[in-house]
Amino acid sequence: MHADLPDGRGTYSLTASLRRQVPYSALSTGVESVWTFRSGTTPEEQPLPLMAVRYSPEGLDDSNRAEPGSVTRLPLRIERNPGSTKAKATSVRLKMSELYSHSRIAVETGLPDGVVAGLVAGQRPPELTREESVAHDVAARLNAGAPLPGALYRSAVSAFGESGTAELVFLIAQYAAISMVLNAYDVPLPPDAE
Repeated sequence: MHADLPDGRGTYSLTASLRRQVPYSALSTGVESVWTFRSGTTPEEQPLPLMAVRYSPEGLDDSNRAEPGSVTRLPLRIERNPGSTKAKATSVRLKMSELYSHSRIAVETGLPDGVVAGLVAGQRPPELTREESVAHDVAARLNAGAPLPGALYRSAVSAFGESGTAELVFLIAQYAAISMVLNAYDVPLPPDAE
């Protein structure tokens, strides 16, 4: 990305956001990164000293699963914009929105109360559509630490395609990793949690 800025010193914000809307998931619909920086007139172009926090869980198997009862470390690293000056990182915060309000979100997106109650109870409600049932079964099987049977994998590919199935598996793994971090640090429920 290239941008011409006005002469003189100023404070600027750069926002990068990604939004998605898919028929098989109302979760993980957006990601946003915001960088605020100061800049002044320079004799030549310079890369911005932008940073991004990356994580890579340790102790997971080839299917991104942790051994039940094991400790999974989540090392964080700061990735810097190539060619930029070394900006100082003063703090790192992990923020998640609506993490403990899935029931409320499910109802708001149109799932009937009976379906939500069944999901909360760990059951597959019979009212789910074919695609919702496949997504439920994939998530339940992976969260149980078991490999996907061939028939279930083929059902997922039939319902969502190869890339949709890969995205579903990634979302399940990402949610599991975040849940492990919250459990490791015994993060309390937010005040508005139901």
